[in-house]
Amino acid sequence: TCIEAFRGLPKQGERAVRKEEGEMTWTSDIQQKINFALDHEARTRDLENRVYNFARNNGVWIDREEARGVVDQIIGYVEHVPLFIEHGILAARQAGIEQEMTRALQEAVRYWQEPYDVIPDHLGLAGIVDDAYVTLCLIQGISNNFQQRSGHPLFDRDMTPANTVIRNIIGEPAASQLDSIIY
Repeated sequence: TCIEAFRGLPKQGERAVRKEEGEMTWTSDIQQKINFALDHEARTRDLENRVYNFARNNGVWIDREEARGVVDQIIGYVEHVPLFIEHGILAARQAGIEQEMTRALQEAVRYWQEPYDVIPDHLGLAGIVDDAYVTLCLIQGISNNFQQRSGHPLFDRDMTPANTVIRNIIGEPAASQLDSIIY
């Protein structure tokens, strides 16, 4: 599951990277969007209702608790984006590939800044899951490329299983549109 991919990481609010003076930071704007989406979900249960209704309309009989479980997986995935950005920057710096990571993260930040991307951000948590997917796939891609060159991954956390789960939740055709951005 997505949650298993995050075991052992710092919790939200703990920082993996100390910011050097003048260093560009990406996480504060992203964290703000995440917080807004989580607050929206807590107030409206919009994504939970979407999951529940989608399943029911497609012949899958789930109860509200199961729909909530899917949403909890998505929340765990989205909440960890800032930490993975910070871990990615630190690991890339230590490996001497900071420019490569910076380019990927700049692309991810641009995607976060698009309000009407593949899944529009005004949809709350449903609207930022694609942003999280793009970011975490780009970071995983840098790690995979580094592993091909060096024989070891950039960092020990492989996000591929969690990314695959989220890709399946996003569904087609949106997942393929996102993959065309990433790959």
